[in-house]
Parts: sequence; structure tokens; C-alpha cells
Amino acid sequence: MKKQKLLLLYPGDFYSMQWGRFLALKPHMVYMHSFLKPHFDVTVVDLENEFSRPANEISLSRFKQNALKRILAVEADVLAISCWSSMNYPASLFFAAAYKEKRPDTAIVVGGYHPTFVPEDFIYRSSPFDHVVRGEIHNIFQALGMPCPEPSHTYEIEPDFLGYPYYDNQSTAGLFLGSGCPFQCRYCMEYKRKWSSLPVETAISRILKVNRDLPLKYITIFDACFGLDRTCKRDFLKELAKHDLDIYFWLETRVDLVDETDIRLLSNLKVKMDLGIDSLSETMLGIMGKSRNPGGYLDDFLRVSRAFSKEKIFHDSYIILDHPGESRETWEEFKSFCRNRVKPDLSGGYLRIKYQRFSYYPGNHIYNHYKEYEEKYGFKALHPQWWKEDGDHYQLSREVVPSIDEKGKPYHVPLKEAASMVKAFNADSKEESLWKKLHSFAI
Repeated sequence: MKKQKLLLLYPGDFYSMQWGRFLALKPHMVYMHSFLKPHFDVTVVDLENEFSRPANEISLSRFKQNALKRILAVEADVLAISCWSSMNYPASLFFAAAYKEKRPDTAIVVGGYHPTFVPEDFIYRSSPFDHVVRGEIHNIFQALGMPCPEPSHTYEIEPDFLGYPYYDNQSTAGLFLGSGCPFQCRYCMEYKRKWSSLPVETAISRILKVNRDLPLKYITIFDACFGLDRTCKRDFLKELAKHDLDIYFWLETRVDLVDETDIRLLSNLKVKMDLGIDSLSETMLGIMGKSRNPGGYLDDFLRVSRAFSKEKIFHDSYIILDHPGESRETWEEFKSFCRNRVKPDLSGGYLRIKYQRFSYYPGNHIYNHYKEYEEKYGFKALHPQWWKEDGDHYQLSREVVPSIDEKGKPYHVPLKEAASMVKAFNADSKEESLWKKLHSFAI
């Protein structure tokens, strides 16, 4: 039976030049392409790869013109748009409408985080979208009225990097070995609460295969919560070390999931660890839902970071500022812990602190309980549907009032003071040039 022609489109983003890293091999696109091509005649187009990100109104106009010409040259029975982030929403809408106008018989499907959380943004009178796919990629088959093939989890798909059109001997590749996170941090958009992963043998064989096929120097593991199962994690780290691969691994985890045995096993590998600490204020960690024992979580941070530095393990700790509920009191807590515990205990090691302002995204607990945060703290998102506005989405998503102070005025963390503290701490950290390469995935 002749396969349907499917155009798999990454539409880019119109107003987010500063957002995220540029990845030619976007893991979710590689996995979707690999999963769909046995069932469809797939053409994949990544408009960001082909035409870069628009930097201003002039380049946006040129981007739209060139991109439309490119996708309209592809005739398809199905146009599948990856609206991975809310920042992709304007581009997804624009290209869906333009394609539908020229080819009204083409079925247009959209999926990703934003459609999963805000399907109503795509379902309205005269919408160009015929189907909204929520959750995992395999749900596209149900939307199109087709039998749903295995697997049911994205991480179970075997990615075909060599067959992906934008593969060009890249030295970095991203893999999913598991999914889900049972922790309920209030700012997070992870919708899968049940954690699961590949068997250790399968995970190792997948890493060995991509290492054989590609000239890799760096593998990024994009699991939402690496190492939740202690036995599975340790077996994986032991087996991986046996193969003595001369490549770096990027992993993200929580400090309360790491113990001395894990640190010893990690020391046998070339790794960069990301630790989502999120705040140095116990009060804020409670508001964020990061831990039921914020003091213990911060103690774990000190313990793990000291041990990582002793073993010369690169690690970044990420901080969120201006989260809903942030106040003068929480900022004083933050500074005190930084001054009295972090600086004397951790400076001069392999830790670097990274900070960012809170971004208001649809789908997380704060978005779903907006009124509660407004009433309790005076929180306000100045652009509650910023993804539907023209302008810098990276900036608009961060324009919030975290809280109202005792005088009824909006409170914001003094960012210049925060930046100065972080810069001073990081100035003493080791091996800056290698860290920069690892942090940018450009080793």
C-alpha cells in the first residue's frame, strides 16, 4: 500500500532570538522522524536550520517569505507541525494557515508541549489545524484514524541520526533514555509524573551504536529526571564505565538522588552534571515545591557539590529568581546562605552557578493556579498570553510581578546584585574554557 506523504515541520520561532541553544540535531525532531518514516513517506523541514532565527522585523519578513517558498514546494497529504514550545506558537499558526490556504485538502496536525497544555489555542472556528496531538508522538496515529504502532514511549524509539536530513557529522547528539518525573516543582511543565526508562542493556547498546555511527565527543541525556531508580542508575553507570568511551556525557538530576556511591561511579566517566537547585532560600524552595525538607535539600547540595569538586566533576547549579512569592525576606535568606555556606564551602571548585529569571509558561502549576498565587503573594503576569503577542517572547514571558511588598509595591530581586554575586563566585571556578565548551554543547 502506498504511503501517505507527510511533511514534518519545525516552524522555528518568530520573536525569541535569545531563547535556548541552537541545535541542528534537535532530539525531538530526530526521534519523530525516526518513528514516522516506516509508516509515511516523510519529508522533514527544520526552518530554523535552513533560515536561522529572525532577529528583527526585516529578517522576520524575509524568514516568512523564504520559509513559505520552501514548505509550499513540498506537496503532502499530512502536514505535521512541531509546536514544541509556546515560543513556536506564532510560527506554527502562520505556516499552518498559509499551507492550508494553498493546499486545503492537506490534513494539518500539531503536537508538542504547547498543544498538550493549551489545545484551545488550536481549536477554533476556521482554524487551519485539523488535529491536535497531546502527549507522546504515537498519538498522531489515533488523530489520523490509523492503527497505533509500538512503541508508546518516545525514549523507546531508536533514533536514526545518519538518516536525519540535517545530520552533518555533528560531534554532539541527544538521547532520551527515560521519561517522567514524580516531583512536583511548581514552575515545571513536565506532564508525565510516572518515571520509566529503558532497560540498562538497551540504554548502553543505544549509546554504543551512536558512538560507532557518529564522530561523537559529547552525548546529552535529555531525561527529565536521570537516575530516579537507584539500582538501575548504578548498573547503568558501572556498565558504561566498562566501555571506556572517550566522550563527555551531560546529565541532569536532583541532589537528593545522589549519594557517595553514585559520585564514585560518576568519577569514572567524563561528565557534566546539571543540578536544579532553584533557590538558596529555604522559604522559596518550599514555595516552589522543590522539596518537603528545604533545609535538607540545601545540605544535600553542599554535600554533593563538595564531593563533585573533589572528583573534578563539572557541575552547574541553576537558580530561578523572581519566582512567584519571591520577597525581600526570601532574598535576604538567599544572600545569607550564599555568603555563609556556599562561598566558604564550595568556591574554587568545579561548580558554576547559573541564574535566570522566572518565565511564566502555560501548563505548570502556577499557570493552572494563577488566582491562588495572585491572592497569596500579589503575583501578576504582565503578559498572561505572551505567545500571542508580537515582541521578544524571551523577555515578555519574564515580565512578572513576583509579589507585593508591605507598602503595596511590586517586589523584584535586585538583578545587578544577584549578577555580581554569581560572577564573583564563578570567577574562582576551575577550567573555564572547557566548561564553556561543555555548557554550550560545542566541544
